[in-house]
Amino acid sequence: MLVTHVFDPTPNVPPVVWSRPDLLERNIRVEIEDAIRETLNGKTAELLQGVAEVELSVVQHPSPGRALVEIAEDEEADLVILGSHGRSGLSRAFLGSVAERVVRHAPCPVLVVRGRCDHEPKDGE
Repeated sequence: MLVTHVFDPTPNVPPVVWSRPDLLERNIRVEIEDAIRETLNGKTAELLQGVAEVELSVVQHPSPGRALVEIAEDEEADLVILGSHGRSGLSRAFLGSVAERVVRHAPCPVLVVRGRCDHEPKDGE
């Protein structure tokens, strides 16, 4: 099983840094990647206990949807499972939809899991 997180560090950087690519190259990308990897390690240990052969991958790419499709092709994936924020309307049109891109272009079936909304009751409430 391959667990992958794709990120584009550019939107997470203050605008002044965009004019100075040398600053972006220094530590910001490494810090972002390390934080993602640490979170992935923790979540994987918690949620995938007992699953043999889990490989973690953190990928920098300007288009997460395109990157996930390419990884699915390269790995000859049987299934892609990904989360979605469940955005709609203008926010989806403005931000695009990684899940939609993967569903449309992946070489295999795709399961999209929407996260729990803040207004939905938690278990037991």
